[in-house]
Amino acid sequence: SAVFWSAAGGHLDSLKFFLSRATIADRLYSRRRQLLHIAAAHGHVGAVRLLLSAGADINALGGDDGQSVLCRACQWGYYNVVQELVQHPKLDLDKHGDVRWTPLAAAADQGYVRSVRLLLERGADPNVLGSINWSPLQFAIHKAGAGKLGLVKLLVEAGHSVDAPGTFNRTALLRAAYAGHVDIADYLISKGAQATLSDQGNSNGLHLAAERGHAEIIRLL
Repeated sequence: SAVFWSAAGGHLDSLKFFLSRATIADRLYSRRRQLLHIAAAHGHVGAVRLLLSAGADINALGGDDGQSVLCRACQWGYYNVVQELVQHPKLDLDKHGDVRWTPLAAAADQGYVRSVRLLLERGADPNVLGSINWSPLQFAIHKAGAGKLGLVKLLVEAGHSVDAPGTFNRTALLRAAYAGHVDIADYLISKGAQATLSDQGNSNGLHLAAERGHAEIIRLL
Protein backbone atom coordinates (compact mmCIF):
# COMPACT_ATOMS: atom_id res chain seq x y z
CA SER A 1 0.00 0.00 0.00
CA ALA A 2 1.02 3.64 -0.28
CA VAL A 3 1.84 3.98 3.40
CA PHE A 4 4.14 0.97 3.35
CA TRP A 5 5.92 2.34 0.30
CA SER A 6 6.31 5.61 2.18
CA ALA A 7 7.98 3.81 5.09
CA ALA A 8 10.18 1.70 2.81
CA GLY A 9 11.24 4.74 0.79
CA GLY A 10 11.68 7.07 3.72
CA HIS A 11 9.16 9.56 2.33
CA LEU A 12 8.49 11.66 5.42
CA ASP A 13 5.90 13.99 3.92
CA SER A 14 3.75 11.05 2.85
CA LEU A 15 4.12 9.36 6.22
CA LYS A 16 3.18 12.56 8.02
CA PHE A 17 0.11 12.86 5.81
CA PHE A 18 -1.11 9.36 6.62
CA LEU A 19 -0.39 9.69 10.33
CA SER A 20 -2.10 13.09 10.57
CA ARG A 21 -5.43 11.87 9.22
CA ALA A 22 -7.46 10.56 12.16
CA THR A 23 -9.36 7.82 10.34
CA ILE A 24 -6.26 6.65 8.52
CA ALA A 25 -4.18 6.86 11.69
CA ASP A 26 -6.68 4.69 13.54
CA ARG A 27 -6.41 2.01 10.87
CA LEU A 28 -2.63 2.30 10.93
CA TYR A 29 -2.32 1.97 14.72
CA SER A 30 -1.93 -1.81 14.68
CA ARG A 31 0.36 -1.58 11.67
CA ARG A 32 2.83 0.90 13.09
CA ARG A 33 5.01 -1.98 14.22
CA GLN A 34 5.22 -3.20 10.62
CA LEU A 35 5.91 0.30 9.34
CA LEU A 36 8.69 0.79 11.89
CA HIS A 37 10.32 -2.48 10.87
CA ILE A 38 10.10 -1.57 7.19
CA ALA A 39 11.66 1.85 7.77
CA ALA A 40 14.48 0.37 9.90
CA ALA A 41 15.17 -2.42 7.39
CA HIS A 42 15.67 0.20 4.67
CA GLY A 43 17.83 2.50 6.79
CA HIS A 44 15.48 5.48 6.88
CA VAL A 45 16.28 7.10 10.20
CA GLY A 46 13.88 10.00 9.66
CA ALA A 47 10.96 7.63 9.13
CA VAL A 48 12.01 5.60 12.17
CA ARG A 49 12.06 8.77 14.29
CA LEU A 50 8.65 9.85 12.99
CA LEU A 51 7.01 6.48 13.62
CA LEU A 52 8.42 6.28 17.15
CA SER A 53 7.06 9.74 17.89
CA ALA A 54 3.68 8.53 16.56
CA GLY A 55 3.61 5.73 19.13
CA ALA A 56 5.22 2.73 17.45
CA ASP A 57 6.50 0.20 19.99
CA ILE A 58 10.29 0.15 19.80
CA ASN A 59 10.48 -3.33 21.36
CA ALA A 60 7.76 -5.01 19.28
CA LEU A 61 8.85 -8.03 17.29
CA GLY A 62 7.86 -8.10 13.63
CA GLY A 63 8.28 -9.67 10.23
CA ASP A 64 8.20 -13.33 9.34
CA ASP A 65 11.38 -13.89 11.35
CA GLY A 66 10.13 -12.22 14.53
CA GLN A 67 13.07 -9.86 15.00
CA SER A 68 13.19 -6.63 16.96
CA VAL A 69 13.61 -3.32 15.17
CA LEU A 70 17.10 -2.91 16.64
CA CYS A 71 18.04 -6.41 15.53
CA ARG A 72 16.93 -5.62 11.99
CA ALA A 73 18.96 -2.41 11.85
CA CYS A 74 22.03 -4.22 13.23
CA GLN A 75 21.70 -7.07 10.75
CA TRP A 76 21.57 -4.76 7.75
CA GLY A 77 24.29 -2.44 8.98
CA TYR A 78 22.29 0.78 9.28
CA TYR A 79 24.41 2.45 11.92
CA ASN A 80 22.45 5.70 11.74
CA VAL A 81 19.27 3.81 12.65
CA VAL A 82 21.05 1.96 15.45
CA GLN A 83 22.22 5.33 16.80
CA GLU A 84 18.66 6.62 16.77
CA LEU A 85 17.17 3.54 18.43
CA VAL A 86 19.66 3.29 21.31
CA GLN A 87 18.67 6.78 22.46
CA HIS A 88 15.11 5.66 23.15
CA PRO A 89 14.50 5.34 26.92
CA LYS A 90 12.32 2.23 26.58
CA LEU A 91 14.61 0.23 24.30
CA ASP A 92 15.42 -3.33 25.37
CA LEU A 93 18.96 -3.78 24.03
CA ASP A 94 18.91 -7.57 24.35
CA LYS A 95 15.42 -8.28 22.98
CA HIS A 96 15.39 -11.25 20.63
CA GLY A 97 12.13 -13.19 21.01
CA ASP A 98 12.27 -16.53 19.23
CA VAL A 99 14.84 -15.47 16.63
CA ARG A 100 18.30 -16.92 16.61
CA TRP A 101 20.21 -13.84 17.73
CA THR A 102 20.24 -10.69 19.81
CA PRO A 103 20.92 -7.30 18.18
CA LEU A 104 24.53 -7.53 19.41
CA ALA A 105 24.91 -10.98 17.87
CA ALA A 106 23.40 -9.77 14.57
CA ALA A 107 25.93 -6.95 14.37
CA ALA A 108 28.79 -9.28 15.35
CA ASP A 109 27.76 -11.87 12.77
CA GLN A 110 27.89 -9.29 10.00
CA GLY A 111 31.11 -7.71 11.25
CA TYR A 112 29.67 -4.26 11.97
CA VAL A 113 32.23 -3.13 14.53
CA ARG A 114 30.78 0.35 15.07
CA SER A 115 27.37 -1.05 15.93
CA VAL A 116 28.90 -3.67 18.24
CA ARG A 117 30.90 -1.00 20.05
CA LEU A 118 27.89 1.30 20.40
CA LEU A 119 25.65 -1.46 21.76
CA LEU A 120 28.28 -2.49 24.30
CA GLU A 121 28.75 1.13 25.37
CA ARG A 122 24.99 1.36 25.90
CA GLY A 123 24.99 -1.75 28.09
CA ALA A 124 24.15 -4.68 25.81
CA ASP A 125 24.96 -7.98 27.52
CA PRO A 126 27.57 -9.91 25.48
CA ASN A 127 26.62 -13.20 27.16
CA VAL A 128 22.93 -13.34 26.19
CA LEU A 129 22.24 -16.30 23.91
CA GLY A 130 19.83 -16.46 20.98
CA SER A 131 17.44 -19.28 20.18
CA ILE A 132 20.17 -21.55 18.78
CA ASN A 133 22.29 -21.15 21.91
CA TRP A 134 24.96 -19.02 20.25
CA SER A 135 26.46 -15.91 21.83
CA PRO A 136 27.69 -12.82 19.95
CA LEU A 137 31.25 -14.17 20.17
CA GLN A 138 30.18 -17.47 18.61
CA PHE A 139 28.61 -15.59 15.69
CA ALA A 140 31.66 -13.36 15.27
CA ILE A 141 33.98 -16.36 15.02
CA HIS A 142 31.66 -18.39 12.81
CA LYS A 143 31.90 -15.80 10.04
CA ALA A 144 35.20 -14.27 11.06
CA GLY A 145 37.53 -14.47 8.07
CA ALA A 146 40.38 -12.00 7.96
CA GLY A 147 40.37 -8.87 10.04
CA LYS A 148 37.80 -9.84 12.67
CA LEU A 149 40.21 -10.25 15.59
CA GLY A 150 39.40 -6.69 16.64
CA LEU A 151 35.73 -7.59 16.90
CA VAL A 152 36.52 -10.65 19.01
CA LYS A 153 38.69 -8.53 21.31
CA LEU A 154 35.90 -5.99 21.67
CA LEU A 155 33.46 -8.66 22.86
CA VAL A 156 35.89 -10.39 25.21
CA GLU A 157 37.03 -7.13 26.78
CA ALA A 158 33.36 -6.25 27.36
CA GLY A 159 33.02 -9.32 29.57
CA HIS A 160 32.11 -12.12 27.17
CA SER A 161 32.91 -15.48 28.76
CA VAL A 162 35.62 -17.13 26.64
CA ASP A 163 34.63 -20.66 27.64
CA ALA A 164 30.85 -20.34 27.42
CA PRO A 165 29.53 -23.30 25.39
CA GLY A 166 27.20 -22.89 22.44
CA THR A 167 25.47 -25.37 20.16
CA PHE A 168 26.94 -28.89 20.43
CA ASN A 169 28.73 -27.62 23.55
CA ARG A 170 31.37 -25.88 21.42
CA THR A 171 33.25 -23.00 22.97
CA ALA A 172 34.61 -20.00 21.08
CA LEU A 173 38.06 -21.61 20.98
CA LEU A 174 36.66 -24.81 19.48
CA ARG A 175 34.94 -22.80 16.76
CA ALA A 176 38.14 -20.89 16.04
CA ALA A 177 40.09 -24.17 15.87
CA TYR A 178 37.53 -25.72 13.51
CA ALA A 179 37.57 -22.65 11.25
CA GLY A 180 41.36 -22.30 11.31
CA HIS A 181 41.47 -18.80 12.77
CA VAL A 182 44.95 -18.89 14.31
CA ASP A 183 45.04 -15.28 15.50
CA ILE A 184 41.67 -15.61 17.20
CA ALA A 185 42.58 -18.94 18.81
CA ASP A 186 45.86 -17.50 20.09
CA TYR A 187 44.08 -14.48 21.54
CA LEU A 188 41.41 -16.59 23.26
CA ILE A 189 44.07 -18.79 24.86
CA SER A 190 45.86 -15.66 26.09
CA LYS A 191 42.57 -14.66 27.75
CA GLY A 192 42.25 -17.97 29.57
CA ALA A 193 40.27 -20.14 27.15
CA GLN A 194 40.82 -23.81 27.99
CA ALA A 195 42.25 -25.79 25.09
CA THR A 196 41.32 -29.14 26.65
CA LEU A 197 37.55 -28.66 26.66
CA SER A 198 35.55 -30.98 24.39
CA ASP A 199 32.28 -30.56 22.53
CA GLN A 200 29.20 -32.77 22.56
CA GLY A 201 30.93 -35.28 20.30
CA ASN A 202 33.94 -35.43 22.65
CA SER A 203 36.17 -33.54 20.20
CA ASN A 204 38.58 -30.95 21.53
CA GLY A 205 40.39 -28.23 19.61
CA LEU A 206 43.13 -30.55 18.42
CA HIS A 207 40.62 -33.04 17.05
CA LEU A 208 38.71 -30.34 15.18
CA ALA A 209 41.86 -28.72 13.78
CA ALA A 210 43.17 -32.10 12.62
CA GLU A 211 39.83 -32.93 11.01
CA ARG A 212 40.02 -29.72 8.98
CA GLY A 213 43.75 -29.89 8.29
CA HIS A 214 44.70 -26.70 10.14
CA ALA A 215 48.39 -27.33 10.87
CA GLU A 216 49.02 -23.94 12.49
CA ILE A 217 46.19 -24.48 14.95
CA ILE A 218 47.58 -27.92 15.80
CA ARG A 219 50.99 -26.40 16.52
CA LEU A 220 49.38 -23.68 18.64
CA LEU A 221 47.36 -26.11 20.73
